[in-house]
Amino acid sequence: MTNETQVRAAAKRFRAALVQVKPTLDQNDHRLESLHAFPDGSCSEASGLLAVYLAHTGLGAWEVVSGGTPAGELGTHAWVEQDGLIVDITASQQGWPNKDVCICSGCSWHDQFGEETRVAAAVPAELADLYRRLESLADGL
Repeated sequence: MTNETQVRAAAKRFRAALVQVKPTLDQNDHRLESLHAFPDGSCSEASGLLAVYLAHTGLGAWEVVSGGTPAGELGTHAWVEQDGLIVDITASQQGWPNKDVCICSGCSWHDQFGEETRVAAAVPAELADLYRRLESLADGL
């Protein structure tokens, strides 16, 4: 199992890089549309990029998990997971109190979304340039 302290540090660096890059994103580039309001509405894309970053930093393979609440009251949400350890850099959009990075195991808050999909992380071709930029920034933080 991965060292939680290392995971937290890497996730914080990556989230900080996303926050830093957000104002520079081309608002007319629809490939980046979901990230324009990060963390709001960007959980799938941000989680996918984070999962790749965690793997690239030597923290093993991560999956992107997504689900929705049964009645749809909270909509859908996505996060990354490895061996039951959840890392979520967009939980604040859903009201997770005072946390930019949520790391938990057996978290009832995430359990309420259920699990609709679980996929191995990969950077979509249209986000490859952005990922390289984020990786470079995060590694420098």
